[in-house]
Amino acid sequence: MKSFLICILAVMGLANTVVAQAYSSDTAMTKARKYIAEFYKGQTDELWKDMTPEMQAALKTQADFTNFSGQAKSQLGQETSIENERVMPGPHFQIYTRLVHFSQVPMPIEVSMTFDDQGKVAGFFIRPEANPAESKYLDYKDKTSFSFPLQGTWLIYQGGRSTYDNYHAAAPDQRFAYDIVGARDGKLYANNGDKAEDYFCFGQPVISPANGTVAVAIDQYDDNPLLKPIQANPAYGNSVVIDHGDGEFSMLAHLKRGSVKVKAGDKVKVGQELAQCGNSGNSPFPHLHYHVQTTSQWFKGEGLPIQFHDYVADGKPVSVGEPVRGQVVQSK
Repeated sequence: MKSFLICILAVMGLANTVVAQAYSSDTAMTKARKYIAEFYKGQTDELWKDMTPEMQAALKTQADFTNFSGQAKSQLGQETSIENERVMPGPHFQIYTRLVHFSQVPMPIEVSMTFDDQGKVAGFFIRPEANPAESKYLDYKDKTSFSFPLQGTWLIYQGGRSTYDNYHAAAPDQRFAYDIVGARDGKLYANNGDKAEDYFCFGQPVISPANGTVAVAIDQYDDNPLLKPIQANPAYGNSVVIDHGDGEFSMLAHLKRGSVKVKAGDKVKVGQELAQCGNSGNSPFPHLHYHVQTTSQWFKGEGLPIQFHDYVADGKPVSVGEPVRGQVVQSK
């Protein structure tokens, strides 16, 4: 099927906001449901008026946008069921997504709408769910017993086996990767959220998820300004790679400059502090990237599922499991 679809934009700058995450997730959910229902009917007046100027400029005219609505309906048909819907916070925006089925196409379709801090629509798209990378490790069971690599309470920002839950799933080496952020009351940061230090996870300890030997430890790249990754630096930024034996390697990325406490060859124990969460490498805002793969080289191995042991997900204890996007996880 063609990628007819889509509109479009993620114009998510740090607009002149002075309030951190002023637009609530509940309001974003309610408004997105309303606007998408109206879009399906070709009713675009309210949605058009509520778009940012950047969105309107990219779409050219409301007539063009209404025409797009008609094209989408003719190709997709009626929405028949919703597999999942949620709102995720970001730096000065809230992102609503739903995974749905339509009457005229065989595959799931992802619908997303982004709201800025003023409640303006700063992004909207409809597209087929991407296929995850092929993997011979779908039924793999870890030989190492992995613990969650952070202490306290965390939000799974990317995680799961589908591309809807986890954009990493499209890459063979990061097939089962996680992006993890700190969140409180639906917010990622305090104050204005215009610098890395405002983010709850920035500077928090990253701990070894299991016993092993440090294969790689890098601590030489500056943390990025918010939403402006330094393109000259490698995607992983400051990072630690741990060899757990049996062909299992932990890859931890985007660490804070000056925080890495280990070096190549060091033996580490589960729970030992390795570094701190940062914003280095290809990181638009502070978070921890973590995955397990078959080699110690970034982008060279094949991803392995991670069965975390003894944690709490959305308030329920889990003895062994794989968290997914949107879950709030507490390490034990």
